[in-house]
Amino acid sequence: MKKKLMKLAFAAALAVAAGVTAYHAQDKETLSDLVLANVEALAGGENTGGDHGNDNDDEVFKKGYAASTYKLYIPEFNMYTEIPCCKYTGNKYSACSATDVCP
Repeated sequence: MKKKLMKLAFAAALAVAAGVTAYHAQDKETLSDLVLANVEALAGGENTGGDHGNDNDDEVFKKGYAASTYKLYIPEFNMYTEIPCCKYTGNKYSACSATDVCP
């Protein structure tokens, strides 16, 4: 009886050790500070619809512009990122709400 109990205790300890090892071996991917800053900046200006108390759409939308992007090189990370911007098209039916005008 004691041998069976010892075998059972050993098997349980082995299973717990294997579970803890497998849990710690999982890849926990973290995002860089640059990516987190980009996500926060992009999410900060989201408009979820509805009336936000701003009756002057000229402050929000640049008429005659269309949404675009431009690439910006970041030497510290040796990579490019795309910045949202408004590109002038002259079309009176288009408008853009990005904060920057494309260079």
